[in-house]
Amino acid sequence: MMLSTLEHLMTAGIPAYSVHDSLIVKVGDAATAAKVFRQTIHDYCKQLSGIEVSVLLSVTVADHVPTDTLPKGSLLQGRYLS
Repeated sequence: MMLSTLEHLMTAGIPAYSVHDSLIVKVGDAATAAKVFRQTIHDYCKQLSGIEVSVLLSVTVADHVPTDTLPKGSLLQGRYLS
């Protein structure tokens, strides 16, 4: 799932690095990266088990980094869709 996410982001011109089950991206790319990561996991789970999920995500930034463009609230919540 991580490799597929990185490939999609690379195709979109978004530099990203994986660390275990996390992605490191520029703040300006965080919303797109979260959307791609979540969709990749959704598609994988649906293909493997037939279950549709929207995984819980969290976003962390360094101190003094503006967070106004980061995904928040319902864009990060997880839930079963089916």
